[in-house]
Amino acid sequence: MKIQVKTHAILLYSLLGLAILWGPTASADPVDAVADLVLGQPHLTGQPHLFSNTANYGGVSASSLHGPREVAVDAAGNVYVADTSNHRVLVYLDPQNTDTVADLVLGKPNFITSKCKIDFVVDKVVSVIGSSSASTLCLPFGVVVDAAGNVYVADGNNRVLEYHTPLTTDTVADVVLGQPNFTSNTANNGGVSASSLYGPHGVAVDTAGNVYVADLYNNRVLVYDGFLDLTPMPTCAGYDDPCATPLALKKKPNDQFH
Repeated sequence: MKIQVKTHAILLYSLLGLAILWGPTASADPVDAVADLVLGQPHLTGQPHLFSNTANYGGVSASSLHGPREVAVDAAGNVYVADTSNHRVLVYLDPQNTDTVADLVLGKPNFITSKCKIDFVVDKVVSVIGSSSASTLCLPFGVVVDAAGNVYVADGNNRVLEYHTPLTTDTVADVVLGQPNFTSNTANNGGVSASSLYGPHGVAVDTAGNVYVADLYNNRVLVYDGFLDLTPMPTCAGYDDPCATPLALKKKPNDQFH
């Protein structure tokens, strides 16, 4: 279980399929230790502060969660949940003032799809069975949103994806870190380097646009210094289109660590 403070609210989440928002829902409400809102589970009838903890309660939908690992909140109160075991990121538009049904999904073509085939060696995700694309996710562990509304996802495909303002554009990733293109997902593709990743589990971004990635199985954190060069992205035909050419990235003089 982990607690994270964002925009004057506390997001509490566990591996049971819960994402609970703590904090006052109105200025007159006292601050207490009782959750005011739950995402991913229904309220139990007559027990407003007790909840189910069933994974994908009622089936995979815009109202369900399964093993959420990370939560982010933007300045407008929109909530982003890495719904890890459903292999997707759900976005709830200002749920404290609207409802608890997700409004947008990243990584899947709809709210009822949740499949991903994975190869495991011991406890490490080595590779995903099948192709990856700019429209897919498999075991997303981390999510963060920057001040401009760009969303970054640490994906089990041994990569980090950046979605350029998905609330106003589309749900196709625009940038890939850790892979040479959107269709490859090999751990340490080409060898351990400044361009490779192996099981990234966390991502953060600062006010200058620098991106920080917890590269779990390489035992390191990588910092991408203002990496975005917003060269126009080729138009993707749809969900099945691999959209394999990422945005151009600013290259460093030497791409290898010595």
